[in-house]
Amino acid sequence: MKNSKTILMCLALTGAIFFTACKKDKIEPEADTTAPTVSVTGGDIYVDLHAAYAEQGATATDNKDGNLTSGISSSGTVDVNKAGVYIISYSVYDAAGNLGLATRNVYVRHTANTIAASYAVKDTCPNVAPTIYTDVLTASSATKVLTTKFANYMNANVNFDISGNTGSTIVVPSQTVNCGIPAAPRAFSGTGNITADGKKMTITYTEVNTANSTSITCTGIYTKP
Repeated sequence: MKNSKTILMCLALTGAIFFTACKKDKIEPEADTTAPTVSVTGGDIYVDLHAAYAEQGATATDNKDGNLTSGISSSGTVDVNKAGVYIISYSVYDAAGNLGLATRNVYVRHTANTIAASYAVKDTCPNVAPTIYTDVLTASSATKVLTTKFANYMNANVNFDISGNTGSTIVVPSQTVNCGIPAAPRAFSGTGNITADGKKMTITYTEVNTANSTSITCTGIYTKP
């Protein structure tokens, strides 16, 4: 009897070892470490000064959770009354807590049309009292502006260009204009800038009298009344 009990115990122990050895390890699911993909609708946007800004939003997808567009949060503001670069940020979390991000640049810019107006101009040259006059600017293209009395000369129709993402840089390309009383060929070139609100422009320019090769460098400050 004792031998029978011993045999049964050995068999039970052997079976336990056998089944324990054959039991498969539990496979844990892989951790989700992939952030959602956020895509900005429409990309970067350009808005003319004082024009309306229309937010186009963004979309989001996740490798585990699918479409997460409805969960997107956005931050950032755009001031259409001041030229500049504004950043709109979009963010969304997936169920595992991974954060997806994207940004949009909004460029509020000056254009020839936003600049076109009548200006009070203060023109200052070395060793000469400043002159105050009125100059009317018109748009000759999207980025080119035409003056009517540049440097306080009658019939001085000088062109200048606006450039940069916000249109805040002024370039007076080299050009010769027959102007003044009496009329004479004068070459102008220069650079300048526009304030964010578009109410003031400063242009430093060089004037060369091609008849006698004399030159002078002056500064004109344009102010909208």
